[in-house]
Amino acid sequence: MSRATSSENPESVMWTEEEKRYLRALMRHDFLETGATEELRRALTVRRLNAGNGPTSPKNRIRNNDSKPPVGEFRVLVIGAKGVGKTSILTRICKGRFPTPDEPHDPFYDQGCRQVTEIDGQNYTIDALEMPSKHLWRDDLVQQAINITEAAIVVYDVTDPDSLRLARGLHELIRDTISGAPAIAGPSNPSAGQQPGMGYGNGANGATTNGAREYALFLVGNKSEAESRRIAYSDGSKVATSWHVKTTFMEVSAKTGDQITLLFPKIGKEILTLRSINQQRKEFAEKMERMKVEAQEMQAKRKQGLWRRLSRSFFARREVAQI
Repeated sequence: MSRATSSENPESVMWTEEEKRYLRALMRHDFLETGATEELRRALTVRRLNAGNGPTSPKNRIRNNDSKPPVGEFRVLVIGAKGVGKTSILTRICKGRFPTPDEPHDPFYDQGCRQVTEIDGQNYTIDALEMPSKHLWRDDLVQQAINITEAAIVVYDVTDPDSLRLARGLHELIRDTISGAPAIAGPSNPSAGQQPGMGYGNGANGATTNGAREYALFLVGNKSEAESRRIAYSDGSKVATSWHVKTTFMEVSAKTGDQITLLFPKIGKEILTLRSINQQRKEFAEKMERMKVEAQEMQAKRKQGLWRRLSRSFFARREVAQI
């Protein structure tokens, strides 16, 4: 995803068409009704500016670490019930610490964060978009967010069974969306908008779901350190296994940082795998289409050749008869 900022005007941000579509979709609905439009704009603008120029930006982190620049980008949706710790997870990943209760509100992480992650020796930028909890009841907004991302982290709270029940419902919405709606193609999702029949979803019997597009799904149980746990690790794992979309299961703790650093690299690897599979299927589909066209052309030539032979034979017989 490319964007530019003006050195003369640091608040000048050029949004990609993908981002414009997503923002328009959000602002068309209850952001306008709640009067939070300006807050959203400010938060996302701060996030984009910091992502490009700030001290914690991917560019400066790379320079400080003397590492290679990112070779690609992934866009990931972070979704779940209110209070499960979505923002805390992203703050822990991108800021390296857990927000304290008395800490001033930081709008930078309200709508997600950008983080450079190393995968197999290469740097990639992961753009995590957090879906506000109040939008979970708007299927159109959730579907829009799914369609501009390549993966989703569905978060639940291990101390709250209701949050896992909501996660089940979100899985069904994700499954239906990737099965029926084409993705919005863009720099962060170059394989989007391709033909159906490229699904990576698995049914209960392990069969591929027809018509689904490639989409990585993670079920993440947060607050694994909590003594008041009400959902066992094995129960969360069983839920992920039962889903009709291939799902990776993890438990993390935004508070202690346990397993947090593994989350983005795992997601990135899964997306790269899906992109490779999707590219292979695309090439196979193109090859089959070429073979189909060649077969049609060959059949047409055969018919034309047969007509020529028959017509020559017919006229030859007429000439003999006339003699």
